[in-house]
Amino acid sequence: MKNKKQPLSVLLSNNWLFHDKKKYNLIEENSINLLIELGYNESSSKKAGKLIKKLYEFADKIQKIDLNTYEKMNSLCDKIDHYLKRNKNAKNEIKWWKAVRDKNYFLATYFIFLDQLSKLGWKNAFLSIKATKQLYRAGIEHDKKNWQAVQNHCQEYWKIIKRAKVDKFIEF
Repeated sequence: MKNKKQPLSVLLSNNWLFHDKKKYNLIEENSINLLIELGYNESSSKKAGKLIKKLYEFADKIQKIDLNTYEKMNSLCDKIDHYLKRNKNAKNEIKWWKAVRDKNYFLATYFIFLDQLSKLGWKNAFLSIKATKQLYRAGIEHDKKNWQAVQNHCQEYWKIIKRAKVDKFIEF
């Protein structure tokens, strides 16, 4: 797989666009490129990309995220973390996905913040708030199908993440 050298903001927003269009193979390819751009090796990125595709497919097949579904999605995220040699960090990611699906945006914002805080660490709590704000705004624009605005918010998001200087970061 050849990395197409797109900006991180485009790579992240592409997954949301491809998800809306149910183009799961493009999600896989794009996720691999995103992970490679984030510094993961190609082999691990390919394995994780397949699981990210599977996670998006699974999320679309379900009507409600109950405990059993949550555990299955969490298990997929744990496998992604294993392939990328990261600490397990799936719990908050899936919780905010569930809150968005339930249209509980206040709770979703809380879980997005917890997810960003778990990735960036307490020393970067203020940056976690800023990152949450950008993801939230990108999500609002995503609902409006305003892809340029989604990319702009994702671009601001990655600037914040780079300032945090964390290792083994992932967002998909």
